[in-house]
Amino acid sequence: MQVGELFHVVHVVDDLAAAEVWYERIFSPCYMFRGHESTLDHRTASLMLIADYPAEPMAPHPGQAGQQGTIGKFRRRFGPRLHSLAWYCDSIGEGYERFRSFGARVTGDGGAVLRQAPTRGGIYTHPRDTFGMIELMEPRVGGRGGAPIGDSLGECYDPRLAGTHDASWWSTDHPLGIRRTSHVTVLVDDLERAVELYVGVLGGRTFHETRAPRAAFVAVGSDSVVELRLPAAGTAEADALAREGAMIWSTTFLVTDLSAACAHLSASGVPFSPGTHAVSIDPGQAFGARYALTAEVTPGDPREPAAS
Repeated sequence: MQVGELFHVVHVVDDLAAAEVWYERIFSPCYMFRGHESTLDHRTASLMLIADYPAEPMAPHPGQAGQQGTIGKFRRRFGPRLHSLAWYCDSIGEGYERFRSFGARVTGDGGAVLRQAPTRGGIYTHPRDTFGMIELMEPRVGGRGGAPIGDSLGECYDPRLAGTHDASWWSTDHPLGIRRTSHVTVLVDDLERAVELYVGVLGGRTFHETRAPRAAFVAVGSDSVVELRLPAAGTAEADALAREGAMIWSTTFLVTDLSAACAHLSASGVPFSPGTHAVSIDPGQAFGARYALTAEVTPGDPREPAAS
């Protein structure tokens, strides 16, 4: 099985329209689709690209159906925040078998447990089995993969797959100067088991490790990096892990000039907190999402020209 690009990072919000306005003000995203309705998950979603980062803010439908849907249940339990990760792959059948061999429960659209490998579309892991939910999706290209043919999204809505997306625009023309997504951080309670999942099941490669906090940086698919972090006791991350369980925590963007990026945040009225090597956007202003900016390249990052 070959894992490809990061398909999307779901961001559960209360107000999709307001979240879109926020993303537009800060990041100037390129939309893949807007306001897509799902009657299976009872939610409305928009999918957008920020350089190479595919963000998918979504909100549960109003009313009882939305509250009882998978997104509504998540919102009720955890509040607005980043929700899950998804990658393209070339065989969801093999992905299903790999997840099952790892001991993970696997579901289809709407949360129905799968008893056998599907032939097309997407699969989803149970979040408690894989340190947060992971989706694998066969790309919708040339009439195959993705959602059913005839769906309102069309044959291929991802400009990366069509070869028409210019991720460099955010580096050269946008005031944030985003070079790429540095990494997505997932909080875990068993680092060795998490590495086994991301390396053994998803075919990733660990290229950097840290001791404080204990973490492994894993290159996954064609162009993404996941930091698997075991938080130190007494930290906000450790408290969140104990309260919410293992799942995605934050996304960090690599920028060309951190001072210039901070100037854009200030001019946009976005509060942020400076750190040793990065600045973090106030999640209260980001609809619960945790976003950070850094100008430091993770040691050994295989996407750097010098590492190739």
